[in-house]
Amino acid sequence: MIERVWEVVEPVVRSEGMEIIEVEYRRESIGWVLRIFVDQERGVTVEDCARISQVVGDLLDVADIIRNPYNLEVSSPGLNRPLRKREHFEKCLGKVVEIKMVVPPLESTKFQGEPQGSR
Repeated sequence: MIERVWEVVEPVVRSEGMEIIEVEYRRESIGWVLRIFVDQERGVTVEDCARISQVVGDLLDVADIIRNPYNLEVSSPGLNRPLRKREHFEKCLGKVVEIKMVVPPLESTKFQGEPQGSR
């Protein structure tokens, strides 16, 4: 379901000059939450999040991907942003990053260092 949300929402987010960093869907104390993290070169403002939330909310209502009630949150990824795509890693070249790998069964391993470009 997360992949489908990403596919439907990404073209709209890109048309607004932003990129999707992460999509989460989880049960929290307030119920189900769909959280979409977006970013752009100049950073993300509260107004940017509100605008994307309105457009994405309408799009998701029409697409009817999520059948149960949920809360939509659009946010900036902040300093602890996930690195999911090659482009995310490339933006970090020359910077120190912390990489956390989850290895089954739920063992966590952390590394710290500078990503290196391909040679």
